[in-house]
Order: sequence, then C-alpha cells, then structure tokens
Amino acid sequence: MKKFILILMIFPFFLTGYSQEKEKVVPDPRIIEAFGQETVDFFMENSPSTITYYNFFLKESYTVADYPVEKDVNLTEHYSLLKKKPRYENVYSDYLAQGPEQFNILLYDITVDNINGAHFLIPGSRKILKFHSGSEINLLYKEYLINRR
Repeated sequence: MKKFILILMIFPFFLTGYSQEKEKVVPDPRIIEAFGQETVDFFMENSPSTITYYNFFLKESYTVADYPVEKDVNLTEHYSLLKKKPRYENVYSDYLAQGPEQFNILLYDITVDNINGAHFLIPGSRKILKFHSGSEINLLYKEYLINRR
C-alpha cells in the first residue's frame, strides 16, 4: 500500500515534466486566416498535432515552378486553374505579390491524389503549383516529425 501511495505522489511530477518537454506549437498565420482564431485556439488546446501538420503542409507539401516562356502553349489546356474555395473568393491572395512564404494554399480548392499529387496553374502567372503525392506527403511528414525531436 505504501508503494502505491508513493507512486501516486510521484506520478504528477512525471506528467509535469513531460508536458514541459513538449514543444510549443506556433500556428502559421495562414492557418488562422483560413480557419479563424477560434478554430485554431480549439486545436491548440485539444489537438496541437493538427496545427503541427498544417504548419508542415503549408511549408513542405508543394513546390512552385516557372513554366518556360519559350514553350508557347495554352497552359489551361494542360493544368487546372487554381480556384479559391467559395467562402474565400473575397479574400486577397496574389502569389506574384505575396511570394511563396505568404501565399495561402488553404484558401484554395485543392485535391491531392495519393499517387500522382496535383498540378495547378496559378492565376495571372506562368507558375505551376506542384503538390507531392499524398503518400509522399505522409513520408515527408514522418521525416519532419523525426527531425523535430
């Protein structure tokens, strides 16, 4: 019985130590722009790993490439035009003005294939947004989590 009481007394100290070791998650401002502060606060309190994933997704799930000017083709014949989700149509978002660090892909209607990824033409540019495949994103995320430790 004394051992049980001793364990109960020590256990809270282990929990405190564990919670202090956890890295504080700071949401990317683009997550707040897309989902709102209240939703982000909910996830920060109940599922910080969700915010960690979205932070990763915004930085590592895609690349942007210039389509060569010398190739004179109608790009919309080869790539889907990147379109905003209906509720974000009035939110300003311009890749050319904002650059990749501020461009918020969460405002757009995007489906990423698990095998082929996705490719979109960024409106008003000759830039192609190339998403890794869903399986590649999962592997990259696992590596990201391992490297954070």
